[in-house]
Amino acid sequence: MLLSWLIVSEVIKNLAEATAIVFGGGWAFYKFILLREKHSKTELKLELEILGIQKDSIIVELVAICHNKGSVREYIDTFTFELLLLSKNDNISLGDKEILNQLVFKKHINEQRWVPKKWEYTFFDPGIELRYSHVTYLPLDTTYILLQTRFFVKEKKTHFNSAQKVFAIPKSI
Repeated sequence: MLLSWLIVSEVIKNLAEATAIVFGGGWAFYKFILLREKHSKTELKLELEILGIQKDSIIVELVAICHNKGSVREYIDTFTFELLLLSKNDNISLGDKEILNQLVFKKHINEQRWVPKKWEYTFFDPGIELRYSHVTYLPLDTTYILLQTRFFVKEKKTHFNSAQKVFAIPKSI
């Protein structure tokens, strides 16, 4: 009788272990494969702050807001932006397929870094929102600007995140 109870308890123990392994594997598959928990989930937002006028220029602050909504730290390098603009007297034209037939802006700032090159890299911790800014000027006759930004994931130079936004410059500043 005692031997049969030992066998039953051993079978129950083995079933419990097998069930735990199956549920644990299922949970890991769900979290890390389906939900991609091992990857960062950085959201990029762009803002423009018009600070004022100085002589024949509009002083502005360009802002990139990075919010890592994932569960892991994201290391990045080559965090850059470009600033393009339209002026009051510019002709309006659409671009080619390379820019998806969108409105053509002219370059004002080409490939500028948000963080100093000597930093080599920066990172976004999970749940933290970071704000990067760059103060520059626009010609007084600027009507619209296009701010484009992107960064590369440090471990994989081919993976990047990008954002762009158009801002109207008010006629009365």
